Amino acid sequence: MFSIKDESGEHHIIPTESALLGFNKLPSNLKVDNLYKEYRKLARSDKKVLLQANIDLLQLLNHYDRCNDADTIKTAYRMAQWLKKDGNGVINEKISLLNYLQTAKRKNKTLKKSEIKLLENISPSNDLDRFAINALLGNIEEARKYFDQLNDTDKDLYKGLPIVHFINDEKS
Repeated sequence: MFSIKDESGEHHIIPTESALLGFNKLPSNLKVDNLYKEYRKLARSDKKVLLQANIDLLQLLNHYDRCNDADTIKTAYRMAQWLKKDGNGVINEKISLLNYLQTAKRKNKTLKKSEIKLLENISPSNDLDRFAINALLGNIEEARKYFDQLNDTDKDLYKGLPIVHFINDEKS
């Protein structure tokens, strides 16, 4: 375990495995499921660790897109389900739902009808939302249209996020 400081200067304990997710390739001896288990324990006493858990979920998805590892997507899916269920009040509900749906799409190679319905019921409030929703629905040209309308700062931010995988990989 180690500590990070949030924007208000408050310290939060997070799993050691979190630090390893910043590497381009995960160490072969890393048990990614430990990350999920440790976050669950830590969140009992500090709900703000859910924010870092959400960031780590995105890191896991980026790793999965590079290596297609079954343990990585299994852990990412468990984390996404947990964050969608328990993240309200800490993580924006729309973000946790979009992250869950992009994880489910990777895990199952498609979205189930019930997941598509969840996605279609999201009220987009900006072009970032419209981009993500269309990318997950497989409306690649529409998603690219919204992506192209983003300002350069948002484009740069999104280029590092796993949601971009769905417009860069036509087979998704």
